[in-house]
Amino acid sequence: MALSQVGANRITSLEDGNKNAILCNEFYESTVDEVLRMHPWNCAIHRATLSALADAPDFGYAYQYTLPTAPYCLRVLQMDYLDYEFKIEGRVLLTNEGTCNIIYIKRITDPTKFDSLLVEAIATRLATKLAYPITQSKTLTEQLSEEFKLVLSAARTSDAQEGTVEALDTSTWLNSRF
Repeated sequence: MALSQVGANRITSLEDGNKNAILCNEFYESTVDEVLRMHPWNCAIHRATLSALADAPDFGYAYQYTLPTAPYCLRVLQMDYLDYEFKIEGRVLLTNEGTCNIIYIKRITDPTKFDSLLVEAIATRLATKLAYPITQSKTLTEQLSEEFKLVLSAARTSDAQEGTVEALDTSTWLNSRF
């Protein structure tokens, strides 16, 4: 799809030995991860209970937990409750909580698991990265970059409308304004 958007010859596999396959292979995985990190895509949300590491952090937090590797954690969205404080440093989650349940964005390696609008967003972002190496056209690269913004916005909007809206917790102080 990305090669078609650039106006280049299609490939049958990332293992094809031609220039287009080599470029697709170079950019594909990082582009998928990049687009998955941009939004909490429903198809990429995963939950996990983490085990505490034996050593506590040197300072600032009481506990540290290793982030999941299978499926690989691309971005932590939240812990059990929205008010739990945490910090990601490298591949470790730091918190003051004695237990750690997280909701996170996982790396998806099987493209058949992607939502159709997510596929379009990934293809358009990949096309943006392929445009200059294949065509040497800065104009096409800029056009695809603008198109990516539109495709991403539409995909995010549609994805966000699936499911029950989460209620926002408010305090009596905030409610007193009304």
